[in-house]
Amino acid sequence: MHKPIGQVLIADDNVALANIVAERFEANGLASIACRDGVAAWNLFQAREISVVVSDFDMPGMSGTELCRRVHGCSPGLPFFLVTAREHELHSDPQIRTLNVERIFPKPFRFAELLCSVKQSLFEQGRRSQSGTVSI
Repeated sequence: MHKPIGQVLIADDNVALANIVAERFEANGLASIACRDGVAAWNLFQAREISVVVSDFDMPGMSGTELCRRVHGCSPGLPFFLVTAREHELHSDPQIRTLNVERIFPKPFRFAELLCSVKQSLFEQGRRSQSGTVSI
């Protein structure tokens, strides 16, 4: 029996953008939930079955990088994507490499690229769970 795929968690203080991304994931067959900031995303992460996180970098309350640290503290192999208007700043930050972020998407980003990356991560998770391989 296959483990059901959890939701895609989207965190962005631009609520309209977060909702649009969630709606587009839903339209492409991926259950998703949008949050207005990192604190709300962290609370939902702890309460729900989440398979992938897509987070803005710069949010009030809790940054995307802090959210990533917390998520990976509980689920080290969970795919985590950052979206940001500060791509150059992130790529030059040596700490970003320690976060194990799948990919950084600069804003504005192409939804098709984000969707492809998220689906690929879900596919790889499915393959690992079917083979019994655990990513640590």
